[in-house]
Amino acid sequence: MKIFSLGIPLARWLTRRHASRVFARFDATIQFESRDGLLWAITTRDNPGAYRAMVDALPDWAVIARSDFCDEAISALLIGDCFAHTARNDARVLWDPRPRSRTLHEYERVIAAWEIALAMHDLPDALGFWDLLAENWEQIRDGLHQRDVAHLRGIFARLIGRGPGLTPTGDDFAQALLVTLRTGDAADRAAFRALARAIVPVLPNTTRASQQFLREALSGYAFGALKNLLDELPNLSPVTMQKLLRVGATSGHAYTLGVLMGLDSTL
Repeated sequence: MKIFSLGIPLARWLTRRHASRVFARFDATIQFESRDGLLWAITTRDNPGAYRAMVDALPDWAVIARSDFCDEAISALLIGDCFAHTARNDARVLWDPRPRSRTLHEYERVIAAWEIALAMHDLPDALGFWDLLAENWEQIRDGLHQRDVAHLRGIFARLIGRGPGLTPTGDDFAQALLVTLRTGDAADRAAFRALARAIVPVLPNTTRASQQFLREALSGYAFGALKNLLDELPNLSPVTMQKLLRVGATSGHAYTLGVLMGLDSTL
């Protein structure tokens, strides 16, 4: 098994030899859970993440499923065979999930937001989430601008966990919004702190997997397609935009709207 990309947070975590067990299995991904509740994954999908290892092929299922908390099996697969060279700081494999910090002029924010809005069309069915988001858009914007934690908590208590999928659409929107604000200027970071205080208490509203991704966003971590878009701001290529929009059934559109809100909220 060859590793193409290993998130730096996962690389650091694996060196401490935590025991893990299988949490979920999908066609191209195996997700693991540690004893302390961390979820991480091995995947063949081309989309790196903070706690994700991108590989050429999934390991033998019989090997990793033979025990409850398969410390030795996972160590042999990742650390023994593939992880050793990353421990020697192989920059070709280690992947940093933190987007670059940025400071945008007002006109740059407006242009980038306009380009994102133009790319959004034909929203996929999200079980009524888009209507709910539209109804609350200006209230979210006002809450971020005013740093109103109680106001934001009331709104995101309705958004977190709302929508289809293992990572509900509302969570995807919140994830992208958090990372966009966290990596922005001083005003953005102040809005991030208010939003973080609002979202943490409502994390139990959603799935375990989605809680993990939201916690990563609270730490300033993005996944591949989202990081690439944020790193391009204020200049966005159509290819980068489409790669984010194509993530999942509804997730890509929710992520893109989260970035749009992050650009718009402090204007």
